[in-house]
Formats: sequence, structure tokens, C-alpha cells
Amino acid sequence: MYKQEIITRELILLSLANMCYWASLDIFLPVLPRYYQGIGLDTYGVGLIVGALSAGGMLFRVVAGRAVDRYGSAVVACAGLLLSVAAIWGYFSARSLGLAVLCSFSQGVGMACYSPAATTMATLMFDRRYVTDVIAVYSLFGMIGASFATAAASIVYDAAGMPVVIGTGGLLAAGALLLVPKRPTVKTELSEAPAVSTRAIAGNPGVYIPTFSTLANGICFAGLMVFLPLLMLSRQVADFNIYFVTYAVVVVAIRVFVRQLCDRFGALQLEWLSVVLIGLAMFFAVWSHDWVALALCGVITGLSLGVAFPAMGTTIATYTDPKNRGAAFGIFTTASDIGFVIGATGLSFVAATWGYAAVFMLSGGYALLYAVIHRVWLVDKLKAAAVCNNC
Repeated sequence: MYKQEIITRELILLSLANMCYWASLDIFLPVLPRYYQGIGLDTYGVGLIVGALSAGGMLFRVVAGRAVDRYGSAVVACAGLLLSVAAIWGYFSARSLGLAVLCSFSQGVGMACYSPAATTMATLMFDRRYVTDVIAVYSLFGMIGASFATAAASIVYDAAGMPVVIGTGGLLAAGALLLVPKRPTVKTELSEAPAVSTRAIAGNPGVYIPTFSTLANGICFAGLMVFLPLLMLSRQVADFNIYFVTYAVVVVAIRVFVRQLCDRFGALQLEWLSVVLIGLAMFFAVWSHDWVALALCGVITGLSLGVAFPAMGTTIATYTDPKNRGAAFGIFTTASDIGFVIGATGLSFVAATWGYAAVFMLSGGYALLYAVIHRVWLVDKLKAAAVCNNC
């Protein structure tokens, strides 16, 4: 299914570390809104806590990406994992809004360091011809961890409470720190061209188009993670965890075949499709009143996010020079954080003013509008762009 040349010890260790890391992060997403609402915080406070995670990432991603290009991916990834462990254990004492926001923000900074560093590390382990396979394998493990944690989070929380969720997340983050390669082999040939400015990298169509796409996905994904449980509870739908389970199964299953899909349809087409599907999932959520509709909504979300990162990451790795790839992935992942801040914190104002259904209508409409712009305008810009060795 994947090229055998990429199945090396280092990639396996990095992939396992990626699985542990994203599980340590995503185990909190479904339960933080319920936990902090349960101890008395209002909708705005809940949105602020969840949004603080992406705010921390948003403010430090580009800096971390530049640090990767200068100091190496292993140093930055380990720093991010150390901060993540400390932030997670801090939740044991974070019962007030201020402390909860601080822990969430610190987790975001850790994510800002780890994510572009680990992704860059993976793409530099092999030359360009293996980039789609490498991203597919590496991100598959991350998606397995994230999906399993998302599906299991509410079950663990209901059965054992928040302390067990925190302890599990902390142990997973510590496991990622132990597993991540400390001296990874670099096989991609680095050019002698000097590093270019962040503005020049951001102006590359191979960077800014996937960046705009992940922004749309991030807004919708945050809306689903934060407000779907609250919408279902307001409708007295108690078995909404079926959404997270079906999402987890489908997103992992589709990720297994993402290389074949990229070969058949192209990364650009899959990127566009991921935005269309996440937009449709938002509208579908509005009409979900039972477990069948929620399961179908989970399937649509899983299909969207299953192809999103490998397709977009392939485009970035193809259109950027390895010497500047850390900064490129830093810019790209910053947009995901911005999207999550908008989706978690910004949409909380929409929820407080017009209700939870308006959250899904507004964000879904934005995603579908962007999909139209992507198809009729942005696609031509990327197709016209030659591979730039200095961007």
C-alpha cells in the first residue's frame, strides 16, 4: 500500500510519537467544554479556554517554523513536547478561567513548536519522490491517535472523571517525547540558495492556497468539536458520542488509502473536496436529531479531514525548497490555529447571540463559498506556478 523504502526505524518512531502526541491533545477537545461548563463557566468562557489552545499555536507557529530551519527539527519538537507535558499536568489545578486559559494557551505553544518541526522532520527523511507516502504514513499514525482519543474521551470522562483524562493525556505526551528521534537522518538534498523571507514564502501559491484551505477546515472542525455536543445536549440528544466514533473510524480508514487517492485525483482536487465535505458536514449537523444523522455527519467529517492534511502537505512539500520548509509548514499550520480560534472563540459570540444552529450555518456557508473561490480562481494560480527552489 505504501512504498517499502520509507518503512524505516526512524519513520516508525516518529509516527508513533505523532500518534501519542495528537492523542494527548485531542483527548481534551470533546471534554473541556463539558467539564468547564459543568463547573459553572458560561459559553463565552468555554469558547475562550478552547480557543486559547489555538491562540498559543497561532502566535508561535511561524517563529517555531523559522527555528526549525535554523536549529533543526529535533530540538524544536522536543521543546514543544516538554511544554505540552507541563501544560497538561497543570490542568489538575486549573479550575478557574484564568488558569484554564493559561494551560490551554501553553498547550498551544507546545503544539506550535512540535507540529511544524515533526512534519518537517518527516519530509526531510526521504527525497521528494517519497513525500506523499511519507506524509500519508506519518499523518496516518497521528490521525489514529487523534481519532481514538476523540472517540474515547467522553467515555473516559463519563466513567472516571477529569483527573483520569488529564493523567492519560500527560502520559501520552511524555511517551511522544521519549519516542521522537533526537538525531534524525536527513536524506533530502538541501540547496545552497539562501533562506528567503517569511513574506516570500507566504506569497508562494504552493503555500498560501493550502493555507487558506486549512483555515476553512479549521473553522468548521472547531465548530463541530466545541458546539456539536452543546447543540445535541440542548436538543436532549444524549447519544451524540456516535458522531465522534464514526468520525474516528472513517478518518483513519480513508487515510490508509490517501496515497492512492492522491495518485488518482491529485492533491489539489482532494484539497478542494475536503473543504466541500466539511462545509456540507456543518449543514448536516443542523438537521441532526438522532444517532443515525449524527453517524452520517461523522462519516462526512471523517472523509473531509482524512484527505485534508496529506493533500495539502504534499502540495507544500512539492512547491517549497527543503531549506525553507519549516517556515512554510509554520505558516500553513498557523492558519489551522487561526481557524480553530475563530471556530471556538469567535463562534461562541454567534452561539450566544443567535443560538448553536447559527454557528453551523455560518461556518458551513463560509467553507462552501471558499470552495467556489478555490475552484474558479485559486486553482489556476497554483497550476501556473512552477516549482520554486528558493521559496
